[in-house]
Amino acid sequence: MQPDRITLFDFQQSLHAKFEDANYVSLTVPHSAIGYDPYRHPRLFHVETTTPIGDMLRNNLEWLLEVAPTASLAEAKVLSDGVTSLIRGLITRNLKDETIRTRFAKSREIAVRRYIKSHLQNPLLQPEHICRDLGIS
Repeated sequence: MQPDRITLFDFQQSLHAKFEDANYVSLTVPHSAIGYDPYRHPRLFHVETTTPIGDMLRNNLEWLLEVAPTASLAEAKVLSDGVTSLIRGLITRNLKDETIRTRFAKSREIAVRRYIKSHLQNPLLQPEHICRDLGIS
């Protein structure tokens, strides 16, 4: 693992990692939540944080770790749906399998619906809030 890089890997597979002066945070996510298939995907993904995708992922993960401890259970579910959708999109973006793309679109739709439902009482709720909070455009 290196600084300025986000490394996603499958804990269930054997890996030997070398740490190079890097701070790290571990986030464990079920395979099903992000559409990861150990038979179709590499066991290790690297995302450079100097790229727009890497920067967005890093910012979303840092933000999640900051707000999750004070979020309600319903809010935590919405937040985790947004981040797992982002990771799902990252690892499935090059796949040609339409089934995975359909499931990704459905999970994003569910995350947006949950967010709206949990924030309906806010009279200032705008599409910009939804996009910002879920990391979508």
